[in-house]
Amino acid sequence: MNKMQGNCITMIFYGVLQYLRIQNPILFAYIRKYKYFQFLNEEGQIELDKFIDDAMMMMMGYDDWNRFELDYCTKYKLPIQGRLL
Repeated sequence: MNKMQGNCITMIFYGVLQYLRIQNPILFAYIRKYKYFQFLNEEGQIELDKFIDDAMMMMMGYDDWNRFELDYCTKYKLPIQGRLL
């Protein structure tokens, strides 16, 4: 998984990212005490694995990040913010 894919997974899956950031503040230099997945129960970890597999499979069909993001959010009825120029 590359950095862009990792950012996508974080952005889409962790809709509660603001809450997690409060619960797991930065210790120093962008280092946190816990990884976000450590806040998931067993069922959540299974769902995360499935989500990552599904998202990675869909990503393979795209060369353009913006097109992927738009299609992914449309498919799952997720809000999307346009890029500011």
